[in-house]
Amino acid sequence: MSMDNQFKPTKTTTRIEILDAIRGLAVFGILLSNILIIGGYYVTNYSILENMHLAKVNYGIFIFSYYAIIGKAYPIFCMLFGISFYMQYLKYKDGEKSFVKFFLWRMLLLFIIGVMHVFIWPGDVVHYYAIISIFLIPFRKFNARKILIVSITLFVVAITIGLSSDFMNKQDQTKQEERIASYQFEGVDFFELKDKVQNEGLRGMWFFNKQQYKLLYSIERFKTSVMWVLALFLLGIFLYVKELITKRMYHWKYLVSFLILGLSGKALAMFVSYHLRIIEHVFLSLFVISLFGIIYKSKIGKNLLSFFNPVGRMAFTNYVLQSILASLIFYGVGLGLFAEIPLYGIYLISFGILFFQTIFSIYWLRKFKFGPIEWLWRTLTYNKNFKLKNIKVD
Repeated sequence: MSMDNQFKPTKTTTRIEILDAIRGLAVFGILLSNILIIGGYYVTNYSILENMHLAKVNYGIFIFSYYAIIGKAYPIFCMLFGISFYMQYLKYKDGEKSFVKFFLWRMLLLFIIGVMHVFIWPGDVVHYYAIISIFLIPFRKFNARKILIVSITLFVVAITIGLSSDFMNKQDQTKQEERIASYQFEGVDFFELKDKVQNEGLRGMWFFNKQQYKLLYSIERFKTSVMWVLALFLLGIFLYVKELITKRMYHWKYLVSFLILGLSGKALAMFVSYHLRIIEHVFLSLFVISLFGIIYKSKIGKNLLSFFNPVGRMAFTNYVLQSILASLIFYGVGLGLFAEIPLYGIYLISFGILFFQTIFSIYWLRKFKFGPIEWLWRTLTYNKNFKLKNIKVD
């Protein structure tokens, strides 16, 4: 029996609108976070940032981003990924083995596409999610209560490992004060990095990416991030099963509770340990979802925020497209503006990219059923040539 006879993709008519809109919101947040790395802001020396045009405005923008944007989009993406897994599981027809085989094939394809993206953007998450998602399979038949318990346990274990790491490796506070930039690559001078990225095309881009690979693909990072991501996957499933993310959490009592817990997590991260930021990221992400949903559920709000839906329906395409467009703007393969412009300029560029992606998504989906990468992934997953173009009905 062929795979396309056992499983059917989600029809566009049965999609849950609020999930597409939240996914579109996450796509916006991801670019506003990633642009700080791609644009060179994080690696620029503090002394240079202080002398850039409108330095105080730039600092204010960064503080706002730090509290309101950075670290909020990826947890939302993780939770939505967990929901996608569970929705696929609910649709299986011919038994557990068939579903597992189908899901592993689907994740292998996702991994391959993600690895291709890694060559453009080292911080790609989809290949990482594809690997970790395999650990979701044993939990597919758990009830909501057990899923929540496992999720909380993973968060606690990740925090404990982080705290014990702090205890074992006491960092002298003066080392933090001596840092000349947010991110520093060992043995790489900022001016050398800037010159290479701006002027050496693909070689310069590869040089910068290589430094990031060393930080991202380390045992130290994987020790906690795997548990963190899996915990968020499971939390997403819990929110879906209990209808919180589709209906119930768009209420002021949830909004206020998430905000209080998120700000408490922020205080713990600032004054106790950085590893407690997990609490902040989880609850402030839920606060963002709840606030967005409250607005979206109103008639006026839905009209104002409806542009997030097409962006969310093409989230995979837009995620990769962001990396391509930003690279063409900031790296030497294009305009070479890396570490050259102040933060307000970087964000103006990012809003320009997001505006383009919104218009592109709206017009693309008027003519086609899926985004191009979504169509490719779907076609390979089900081994079936899906019609891409919308059929006009006179």
